[in-house]
Amino acid sequence: MKPDWIYAQLTEWIYKKEMSDKEKKAYPSYVTTGGYLKCYSSLESAYVEAWGKASKEDRELTFKLPNFDIDVFKEVFGFTPVIDDKVKIVCEGKTVMISRESAKALNLV
Repeated sequence: MKPDWIYAQLTEWIYKKEMSDKEKKAYPSYVTTGGYLKCYSSLESAYVEAWGKASKEDRELTFKLPNFDIDVFKEVFGFTPVIDDKVKIVCEGKTVMISRESAKALNLV
């Protein structure tokens, strides 16, 4: 069994009710189309977005995959998975856990 989030797409339809004010300003045609087509610049960014939207159960399923290895995960998907809303960061040989928001602000995820 595989988690659903790994089936990320490079495009995603964003409905009007899900759009931010910034998106509405950038895509004024949402009024007539009911939304807009969001295009990710890379598969890596699509995976990051999919992981962020994944349920806790779906994330946990990821860690239960046979032979799961966090280093291989990062190499394949391009980011370190968040564990309990924390990100594992290795800095100067030391491993630390920081919040997802902090990691995002530092462009680490």
